Amino acid sequence: MSEISDLKVLNQNVKALRKEGYCAFIFDEIELQSFSERDRSKLIYAISLALGYPTPTDPRQGKLLWDVKARELPPGYFATFSEHSDRAELHTDTQYYPQPEDYFLLYTIRSARCGGGKSILCNAYEIKERLLETAEGAEAFKILSTHLFPFRIPTTFTQKGTVNSIETTLAPIFNEQSEQPFIRFRYDTLEKGFKVRPDLETPEARQALRILDHVLENKVNVLNYYLSDDSLLLCDNHRILHGRTSYLDSQRHLIRVRMSNNPNPVTSRHQPVASMAANGQP
Repeated sequence: MSEISDLKVLNQNVKALRKEGYCAFIFDEIELQSFSERDRSKLIYAISLALGYPTPTDPRQGKLLWDVKARELPPGYFATFSEHSDRAELHTDTQYYPQPEDYFLLYTIRSARCGGGKSILCNAYEIKERLLETAEGAEAFKILSTHLFPFRIPTTFTQKGTVNSIETTLAPIFNEQSEQPFIRFRYDTLEKGFKVRPDLETPEARQALRILDHVLENKVNVLNYYLSDDSLLLCDNHRILHGRTSYLDSQRHLIRVRMSNNPNPVTSRHQPVASMAANGQP
């Protein structure tokens, strides 16, 4: 935890700490609350530029700053975690795209006043270590690293953005190749992906997911942290899982920006590996 001062220094410090193995950074009271909404957005964008190339959140509007707050949604809509107030299980961002962003930041405009909405963080390398402690876990890690799992893209991030838009991306959960995320994971996108691609729901894949879930629930260290107003969380999206406890305060409001190490045009980033219509036909 520290204060943000010079953006160039911020970039250098984050890169140095990342090389030492750090995956998440929390900055308290960065003093953006006194600015107008417009100027605050500009400053958040400037911070994101100091860390990488900000990417559009969706393929239609191309918004760079995304409001994380509960909202009313139509029936049949597959909501992403940033659109509701229920618990967000441990996951990585944009695991449903071929190339997830390297980083994301969350700036807290207003924290939940109900005591909920706590951030949850877990290092993916520790997950691997816990898996490799047993022969069963090692076999699960092998399957999780080689089997193609179907990640369904949430409705708002599909090409059309309508409730009958069903798109999936196929990828392993763990990947130790350079330039690829070490982990991509989100349980509900996988569950909905299996409904679209039941051919990939093999007994071996299911067993590996059960073992992974047991490790996440029982064997890894998880950091719980309450992001206060005017605080900023920066995460390495390729190496850490994050989540959130549920909350009741409808006024909770965060801003999210995702950043890549390299320019990533929206025309290529939002192309799913596999896409199916609502009736199940390619």
